[in-house]
Amino acid sequence: MRHALKVGLFMLGSYTISHILSVHVGTARESLIHSTAFSFFAVVVGLLIAAVGIFLGSLGNLYALIASSEGISVGVRRKAIGLISKSVNQVKQDVFLTLSALATAIALQFLKYADLPCVKWPLVEGSMTKVVVYDALVIWLAIVSMAAIFDCVRVMFLLHQHYEEIAKARLNREPPPS
Repeated sequence: MRHALKVGLFMLGSYTISHILSVHVGTARESLIHSTAFSFFAVVVGLLIAAVGIFLGSLGNLYALIASSEGISVGVRRKAIGLISKSVNQVKQDVFLTLSALATAIALQFLKYADLPCVKWPLVEGSMTKVVVYDALVIWLAIVSMAAIFDCVRVMFLLHQHYEEIAKARLNREPPPS
């Protein structure tokens, strides 16, 4: 419950900030979003793909270390594998969140200027116009994508911590070299 509240407050706060930015940037907003939004998402997706490649490459080494650790109890091994599985699920969620944000940002750019039949935007002037809201959503998706990248990096360091714990446990169990 506490985690859900933090995530909800982050989402609400980041959208509020992006909406305020979108309103106050004014006419420069259009060129700013068009020139940087898709480049930003391309960089974020590239970073995420690189991070996942490193992450998956490290997993093989970590599983091999766990499998070859004969002096470590089965309970410790199961706990380590459970923690690693949890980390993998977090990275998977971050990847799908970022790819979904990219797809949504692209769709919003098309929908922003589309006149869909039977759908009329209620406000034509002010801070809640269709263009302002859609641009704020694109900025918000960029903020959420950056949060996913930070979470992915956090998981990388967590993976390193798991690796270190298994290595220490293995060193403590093995006899010293003669």
